[in-house]
Amino acid sequence: MLENIAYKLNQRYHLNEHQVCQYVILPVLEALGWDTWSEEVVPQYKSARGIVDYALFIDGRPKVFIEAKNLGEFLSAHEEQLLRYAYTEGIELAVLTNGKEWWFYLPTERNIKWDDRKFVSLNILDNTSYAEEQFRKYISKDSVSSGYALKQARSTLLTKLYITEIWQDMISEPEELLVDLISEKLRQKINTDVDINIVREFLHNMSEGTFLQMEDINMHYYEVNENESKLKHTKPASVLKTKSKKFREFILVYKNKARKFRSMKDLVKTLLNTIEDENNGFLNVFYKKGRGKKRVFISRNPQELYGDRIDLSAKHKDILRGDWYIGTNYSVQNFIQMAQLACEIVNYNLKIEEQEPILCLIVS
Repeated sequence: MLENIAYKLNQRYHLNEHQVCQYVILPVLEALGWDTWSEEVVPQYKSARGIVDYALFIDGRPKVFIEAKNLGEFLSAHEEQLLRYAYTEGIELAVLTNGKEWWFYLPTERNIKWDDRKFVSLNILDNTSYAEEQFRKYISKDSVSSGYALKQARSTLLTKLYITEIWQDMISEPEELLVDLISEKLRQKINTDVDINIVREFLHNMSEGTFLQMEDINMHYYEVNENESKLKHTKPASVLKTKSKKFREFILVYKNKARKFRSMKDLVKTLLNTIEDENNGFLNVFYKKGRGKKRVFISRNPQELYGDRIDLSAKHKDILRGDWYIGTNYSVQNFIQMAQLACEIVNYNLKIEEQEPILCLIVS
């Protein structure tokens, strides 16, 4: 179903919204069992909040909203609009697409933030067979009419939302089955007896956010002076004494707890995730402020990260909380700039210390 569409998309650099509907959405819907010439598929549907490109009807009632954007357009700027349209109409499934990227939502789910109502995001050029499988599961006529699509969508969304919480519960008070499983894997690896208390301690540290206590890294040099931390003392990346390639170890001291990293990428990723956990919506503000002429530090659309350099987007990205992506093709100095911006947004103090080959960022 999608191979021919994907091939055509690869040949084109631009399709406007109307062309995305004509060359992509309608063929997909037809392949999924919808009669696009009947009242099952209503174009330019007038909802209470505005016009939606397509509404899919079952037994005379709208069940799915589909909103189209220009090929390559960033979807993150339009998702709140679609969600409000769908929520007002009581539409339980909604889709936002620019032809290549397809984002699927459960707009009416209660007690779930707007940002968390996306349950699947696809790029049909990455894996057409997988994308086709997801399409058939969530928006085929048979799946929607039978209720299977909604059931599977809710299962997917709730699994994504609560798997981290379940894992935290498991490792904060680890069951013996988990301790025994890890211990057995260790025995096989090191071919000797294992102290299960070390395993329990490891799981406990993981539940505390995987940060090590300051004394565990045995570096008095990085203790935070309380009087000094009251003043913002940030060393700009441009005046680092040592060249980036000299650093082989990176340490984040976050509110008097420290953790070692092998790269600045991993350090900054952890910092952003931690601030987001404590300040809901932080990543959305960071996205808006962390923009250059051609690049953005983070985005929900990975193709936006490097502007026109789509080749970089495919290889140099990582995942943050809430389906955000972070660009990773940056220098140590660039990652420090990200850390500086993050701390400025939430009014945290940031201090940067160098002790070759160690670079330490102290956040308080």
